[in-house]
Amino acid sequence: MEVINLEPPNYISTENLLSDYGGVTASNKLPTTEKVTAYKKNDILVSNIRPYLKKVWQADKNGGASNDIIIIRAKPSINISFLSFAIKNDDFIDYMMKGAKGVKMPRGDLNLISIFPVAVPTSPKEQQAIADCLSSLDNLINEQNERIGRLKTHKKGLMQQLFPNI
Repeated sequence: MEVINLEPPNYISTENLLSDYGGVTASNKLPTTEKVTAYKKNDILVSNIRPYLKKVWQADKNGGASNDIIIIRAKPSINISFLSFAIKNDDFIDYMMKGAKGVKMPRGDLNLISIFPVAVPTSPKEQQAIADCLSSLDNLINEQNERIGRLKTHKKGLMQQLFPNI
């Protein structure tokens, strides 16, 4: 994909993929190269630099990615949400790290990554049920994290009132 056909928010690099499966932030700049690798909505993008940072995102739009991003596209027989959960998994990251080369900025081995074994139920309904269950749990976790954030903010305010600067 040519960079001139790309808007900054649709460009994904290792810089705007968030750690710990945290998603992505919008980029505000484009690369200086002429071409990037195209990705499609629902592709799974994985940072190939320092895999232990767990930078994995299921695309919600089309765009372009840097060469340091691995793009995984599901076969028609595999539910994309199911595959996304299989990839957003510490077992996958550990597998990537086993084949990683380099010390300061390790990179995954594409040949090894391409043969990562995933036990996929043959029934599309079962794949969807698993993905739905895991998605529901993620939603509950996100809600709890938001509650924790609000409680921390409340506690900080109370602490400032109870213990004013002396």
